[in-house]
Amino acid sequence: MATAEEREPEARSRWKLNCNAIKRWLD
Repeated sequence: MATAEEREPEARSRWKLNCNAIKRWLD
């Protein structure tokens, strides 16, 4: 998944946090 957002480090950090939050919610 190569998106423009991935280019920015901040966006990547946000995506990681989002992934973590979703994982917690699913758990």
